[in-house]
Amino acid sequence: MVGLGALRNMIRPFARTVLNRSVERFPLGISSASSTSSTPELSIINFRMSMLILGENMGCLKLLSDHYFYVLDILASEANKRKVQVQEAKRKKVEKRVERKMAAVARDRAWPVRLAQLQQLEAAKAAKS
Repeated sequence: MVGLGALRNMIRPFARTVLNRSVERFPLGISSASSTSSTPELSIINFRMSMLILGENMGCLKLLSDHYFYVLDILASEANKRKVQVQEAKRKKVEKRVERKMAAVARDRAWPVRLAQLQQLEAAKAAKS
């Protein structure tokens, strides 16, 4: 029975020769699409390289960064508007609370005067009858 180590040792040289032959076919580094797509490692590397921003795509990067900062500016302005609205609502709420307190104080101060007037009216009615 052959162990896994022996199988691995038999497969590795074979894989190395296949990769070396594909590289030897194109010694100048010019490769066709069939040779790059045949091995998954190379296709993954090519995919990752295509994600990099290279010289010809720098304009695209500039547009993306401009768009990114434009969106950030919009979000910041919306946040500032919301902040101003919340501050305005809080200010109005505090003003109404102060007005209610002032009205309560005025009622408390006016109550003894009103009580004295009512007592005078009752005394006048009692004197007439």
